[in-house]
Amino acid sequence: MSRLGSFELDQEARIFGEYVLGVEPSPALIERYRDAHHHLDLKPTSPDDIAVLAVVRERPWTVAPLDAALAWVRPRATLRAKLITMAAIQETTPELIEHFDRSPRGRVRLFGELATIGTRAAIDIVVGVVLLMTVVRRQKQVRRR
Repeated sequence: MSRLGSFELDQEARIFGEYVLGVEPSPALIERYRDAHHHLDLKPTSPDDIAVLAVVRERPWTVAPLDAALAWVRPRATLRAKLITMAAIQETTPELIEHFDRSPRGRVRLFGELATIGTRAAIDIVVGVVLLMTVVRRQKQVRRR
């Protein structure tokens, strides 16, 4: 693999790790992501997937809305597979267990958290669909040239 490819995978690992848990992954987790990427053959499967991943690497803030949109319109998109892979890696890392093993909450607090998460997800879907349409439209324009 070229240096550029390795750099891109490391960049993805950092972006996806922060998105999934809100913490930057350690060098060991980045290496595990790289290994999983090659083992699972998580290469983009379409020009649209390539374009979406390029946008995410260039503008990390787009990962949440694009993930939300793709969950609705293309659940098997490469971005989603890569995010699920990073989540699985993090979930199987003992040092990160506190992020997954939460203590019980009261019903009021739980309802508030669910309402907040639901509202945020709805906003991400709307923003993500607009972003996704823009990325796909630009990708098609580039291919025509």
